[in-house]
Amino acid sequence: MPDLLIIRHAAWLDFIGSYRISVDNMDVGSIGRGAAVKLWVLPGRHAIQLRIAWFRSRRLDIFVNAEGAGVVECGSNLIVAITSIVLVAVTPLWVLFHFLVRERYIWIRCVASEDGSMNSRRAQDLLMTL
Repeated sequence: MPDLLIIRHAAWLDFIGSYRISVDNMDVGSIGRGAAVKLWVLPGRHAIQLRIAWFRSRRLDIFVNAEGAGVVECGSNLIVAITSIVLVAVTPLWVLFHFLVRERYIWIRCVASEDGSMNSRRAQDLLMTL
């Protein structure tokens, strides 16, 4: 079965919580700060989304073939988080801000090629550090 590797960068801002991982709208686990999680998935296209508290990432569609592996990296968006904290402290506009940027707090991107092969230099570098 092919692998899906999710790597979370170690950001100081959300060091307390873990991101919940959803693959194809099903919760499959969580990932802590600076950690990597390997999931086994069926070959084909999958939708990945991460959540922490009321924030989430955008949905990432990734294709994993039978022989390959998908590599995804994620982390917190510092500017969105700081703006959110400031708005919570000083104004009720936070509610509007929350609905406008709730899918931008966590960034997520695919670092392996679309066919699931590990020919991406970034993917190879990330795997070497694990």
